[in-house]
Amino acid sequence: MAYFVKRFTGLITKVRLLSHIFSKYHQKRYHSYFTAHIIIETIKSVNDAMFENDKTEFDSEMTNLPEFPSDFGPNPFIIDMQKAARQNDNFRTTLWTGDHLQVTLMNIPVKGVVGLEVHSDLDQFLRVEEGLGLVQLGTSKLSMDSQYLVFDNYSIFVPAGIWHNIVNIGNQPLRMTSVYAPPHYEWGTVHPTKADSIQNDES
Repeated sequence: MAYFVKRFTGLITKVRLLSHIFSKYHQKRYHSYFTAHIIIETIKSVNDAMFENDKTEFDSEMTNLPEFPSDFGPNPFIIDMQKAARQNDNFRTTLWTGDHLQVTLMNIPVKGVVGLEVHSDLDQFLRVEEGLGLVQLGTSKLSMDSQYLVFDNYSIFVPAGIWHNIVNIGNQPLRMTSVYAPPHYEWGTVHPTKADSIQNDES
């Protein structure tokens, strides 16, 4: 909480500074590139300083969260998703489950696969946080004719009714964030391995 109070206070300071700068700009009517450049550089300097000073405090507060992994839903929650995904060593870890949406973290081993699947009643969003993958999409199980390479920061949108699979073709674990709307798994679901996931689906 202290972090966000400090950020808000810093924002107020920034607004006041910008107000002062633009006031001077308007009074002198310096319509020039030089003046605009000074304004931009001032904004950048203030912003960089705020983030640099707050980073250590923010990281400290984040470490006070409950032991990972844990399902933090349905409470309001803020986290560095990329960092969380890189810390996840389970095939699937449910991070947040609400009434209408669920966020999970996935770790696909080298040469491993998510598994061919289709969801008839939900949409899915996936984001690659780290690694290299091959996405396979199709309108039927026997027609997976669309394939795409994905890596860090790439996102995949899978509408309900579309068959899909992701293969780790890199030389390191493929770490992803997966979002289901509505939720697909029970609150707090953790699958250490793909075998555990298959067993859960069959039960």
